[in-house]
Amino acid sequence: MSVVSNRLTRRPPRSVPLILLAVLAVVVGGAGTWLLGAYLLDGAWPAGTAGAMDSIGTTRFDAVPLQMVAAGVGLVGLILLVSAIVPGDPARRAILGDTTPGQTAVSRRDLSRRVQRSVEHVDGVQAARVSLHRNRLDVLVRTPIEDTETVLRRARAAVDEAVAELSPVRDLRPKIRLVRTD
Repeated sequence: MSVVSNRLTRRPPRSVPLILLAVLAVVVGGAGTWLLGAYLLDGAWPAGTAGAMDSIGTTRFDAVPLQMVAAGVGLVGLILLVSAIVPGDPARRAILGDTTPGQTAVSRRDLSRRVQRSVEHVDGVQAARVSLHRNRLDVLVRTPIEDTETVLRRARAAVDEAVAELSPVRDLRPKIRLVRTD
């Protein structure tokens, strides 16, 4: 039995937390370098920061404000670390896992559009909006018809048929909501 590579459906890295951390490090490092350079060259803190630097210099390590700042910085660091470690939702979903050898993938947006077009062709549906979140397929159906139960049943059948045609490798749980418009 061979192992199938997940190149088509790999999860994207979480680069946003890393970018935020890098920008924060550059800003704090740049400000610290500027302050230290000004102090070493002039022998005094820059005029706008002299009061703040003196109060920071006289603050004790057991002071509550300093501990609160340290806890806040540590919490932000943990949040950035966890969000960088957990991979994002894949941009493409593997489909046709049962019938086609190899791997076939479609973008999440295209999968949503395929289901949306199927629902929009149902009699009584005015408009539909579909979004895919992990394993949940959210379908919002708008109809002007008073007999919403029939439209909902037909829309549910269209969603189930579209999902069955694509045969996604990971099961999708459709959640269908119907809104009556005037």
